[in-house]
Amino acid sequence: MVEQEKINHYIDELKRKGYRPTLVCALVMNNRVAVFKNNTYGGYELVQGGFEAGESPEETLEREVIEELGFWFHKECNFRQIVMTYLFEEKMEMKIAGHLETRTKEKIVPKGKHYIVFAAEIHSSTTKFPQINPDDFSFKGTSVKLHQCRWVNAKEARSTLETITNPKKREIALRVIDLLVKKEFVL
Repeated sequence: MVEQEKINHYIDELKRKGYRPTLVCALVMNNRVAVFKNNTYGGYELVQGGFEAGESPEETLEREVIEELGFWFHKECNFRQIVMTYLFEEKMEMKIAGHLETRTKEKIVPKGKHYIVFAAEIHSSTTKFPQINPDDFSFKGTSVKLHQCRWVNAKEARSTLETITNPKKREIALRVIDLLVKKEFVL
C-alpha cells in the first residue's frame, strides 16, 4: 500500500506540472515484441494510455489492453503472471484538449505528456501468441483502437516502428526496442 501511495503522489505531481502521465508498454513473449496497427492513423505502435487516478502501472496496462486490444487478447494473456520492467521516462510538449485533474480535484491546463515506459513479459494462457479478435469490436466497453497485432523480432520491430510519423514517439519506440535487445527480452 505504501508503494501505491508513492505512485499516486508521483502521478499527481506530474499532473500539477502540466503533464499527462502516460504508460507506454512493450508486450514481450518468447523473445518477440508485439507491434500494433491503428487503422485510423495507419502505422504501427506500442500499447499506450493514460494513468487513471489511483492506478498502478499493472492496472493501467491491464485496462489499456482490454480497451485497446479487446477482451480476447486480454483473455489470452495471463495477467497474474505478467512481469513488468521499468525502462525509462520521457516528456513531450504537445497540445492536449481538456484539463488534467489530480486526486484532490485540482484542474490543471496540460502542456504535454510524460511517458513512463515499461516492458511486460506475457505468459499466454495458450501456446500461441495473443492476437486481436475482430469480434471484440462490437463489445460494449471495448473500443479496440489497435486493429492488427504482429509479434516480431528486434530487426522487424525497428523497421516497423521507424515508420511512426511523430518524431518524438518514433524516438521513444526505437529506444524501447534498443533496450529490449540490451536486456535480452527480444532477439
